[in-house]
Amino acid sequence: MQTAQLFSGCPVRSKAIAKGTSWLRQHRLMVESWADDLQIDRATVEAAIDADLQAAGAAEFVALSATDISAEITVVISCHNYGHYLQECLDSIAASTLQPVRVIIVDDASDEPIKDSAFDCSALTCQMDWKRVDFKDHAKTCRHGFFFVETTYCLFLDADDKISPEYFSTAVGMLQADREAACVFPVLQAFGDCEGCYHSTDRAPDVVTWRDLESRNWVCAGSVYRSDILRQSLALVTDRVPGCGCNDWITARTVMRSGPWHALKTHVPLYYRIHAGQMHTGADFPKYELQANIAKEIVTIVVAFSGRWDPWWRLREWLVTQEWPADQTRVMILNSTHGDLTAKNLGLHDVPFRSLQIERLDVGFAKLADIDRRGRADIQRHVDSAVAGLYNMAFALAYGEWMLFVEDDVIPQRPDAIAQLFKSVGPQVAAVSGVYRHRYEPNAVAFGAPNGKLPMREMNGAQIEHVTGTGFGCLLARRSVFTRFGLSGDDRKAWFYDVNAGVRVHRLGFQWILDRSVYCDHLT
Repeated sequence: MQTAQLFSGCPVRSKAIAKGTSWLRQHRLMVESWADDLQIDRATVEAAIDADLQAAGAAEFVALSATDISAEITVVISCHNYGHYLQECLDSIAASTLQPVRVIIVDDASDEPIKDSAFDCSALTCQMDWKRVDFKDHAKTCRHGFFFVETTYCLFLDADDKISPEYFSTAVGMLQADREAACVFPVLQAFGDCEGCYHSTDRAPDVVTWRDLESRNWVCAGSVYRSDILRQSLALVTDRVPGCGCNDWITARTVMRSGPWHALKTHVPLYYRIHAGQMHTGADFPKYELQANIAKEIVTIVVAFSGRWDPWWRLREWLVTQEWPADQTRVMILNSTHGDLTAKNLGLHDVPFRSLQIERLDVGFAKLADIDRRGRADIQRHVDSAVAGLYNMAFALAYGEWMLFVEDDVIPQRPDAIAQLFKSVGPQVAAVSGVYRHRYEPNAVAFGAPNGKLPMREMNGAQIEHVTGTGFGCLLARRSVFTRFGLSGDDRKAWFYDVNAGVRVHRLGFQWILDRSVYCDHLT
């Protein structure tokens, strides 16, 4: 393997890469970051990885195409006023080398109802079902069609799209060969009012993990799914924000969060018809908040509780009155008091959060958080180890993508703090912090340089600012990014664990945002 040869100077890493292309696909970002550590040209490493994966992909495709595929697949076609394209769609299915067992056409409130007699289905040997609903909602239409699916695999297709003859056989073969693959997605080829590769699907990794999918919509239209995983993940019943327009992405993300799954890319294209109204400019393209269905996200609020009872009751008041919906809010209390805590102790026993989790983690020693650590390297070392350990554990225990870290003496002043922080989220944003004064440097709020040293960012300034990093006092963080590395206080290139986090986030190509409109009181 070319990639392993590049790292021959580091036997441990070269041996890891030599495990094979499946390992390399799943750990690509980590291997690319090794280039920086060993001062190897990153572009050279990326090219070597591409070459190794392409060579392996060609061999796999030959093996799969020669396999006798007998698996059963159902196609669910959703249609709203696209009946005039439906015949092309059906003809492409009829030309497939693997015929589906059943095709279900769901007409969602078309102005002119679809009639089966208007279409020539003579070339299709499968069962044909025609349904009519009045949802005017793509997600609900797909959900309705899936209710009738009884086969191992299924595909959701829009009535104006077309498949390649080899698409079903290739996708099903790949799913049969990889039991941890939840779906296979195609490279989308646009046609109609636009031509060429659509949505950059040609640049998607060959294996897409939940981490890859959270920030970028790689798994778009026309994916072939394992039906059982769709059912158990409840992906098709996940609420959507009206007008979000990215139903396929939401379905795929929900599936990937439900277990140890990944998605596979096939280079066999699916033809995705583009209409003039779909060709957005930068000005009219839907905001990321809407595309990503942010308003329906479940947020885990993590409180590192060290036993500061006086500020706790103010924080408890904010937790109870903050405006993110209670049924979309999980609360995780990290108890480092070295004693027992209950929901009743904390005054949270009767608050209707989606869930309340109290984890006793006896890191450091009691009252460590309140010791003045200035000039005390021994105390600072204990603090770095304890707090980094708490947050590593939080990322490991949490479920879902978004976590709001709030320290037990930092009180957000806005009840809509979570919604406000979300406004700065984008595909490459890993963290958004509110602003609160530093305990020992009252005018400092963020790190401005990669090593965490000067210049520090100050309390006053632009509302939104890109920074190297902040503390975890009031921090909205992407779990998919922060679980790519462990927090630690022993990185010689960074002062403390939180500086180290900012450095690592930026090395991965993500951004850290400071939002000064979310002001917090720091009470100790």
